[in-house]
Amino acid sequence: MYKCKKCGREYQRKCDRTKHQNKCGDVYIHMGYEYFIDYDGKEVAVHRHIMEQMLGRLLEPGEEVHHKDEIKRNNYPDNLELTNKADHASHH
Repeated sequence: MYKCKKCGREYQRKCDRTKHQNKCGDVYIHMGYEYFIDYDGKEVAVHRHIMEQMLGRLLEPGEEVHHKDEIKRNNYPDNLELTNKADHASHH
C-alpha cells in the first residue's frame, strides 16, 4: 500500500500514488478564480467549496456563488452569497 505524503490517500500501485501526489493540493488561478486539486484529483473552485462548507451540503444544479465585492479571489465567507443563474447575472 502506498500513501500520498500530502493527504494520506492510499493507493495499491506506486505509479498511481505518484500521479496523484504530483497535483494533490495544488492551487491555481483560472479566469480570475482560485481552484485546487482535491483528494480525488478533481479540480474544485475554492469559492464553491467554501459555500458548500457553510451550507453543510453540496451545491444544487442552478445554484451559483456570488462574490459581493466582485473580487474573484476574495473567498472570505462574509464576501460570498448563494444565488441562482438569473440573479447572479443581474449582479453583473
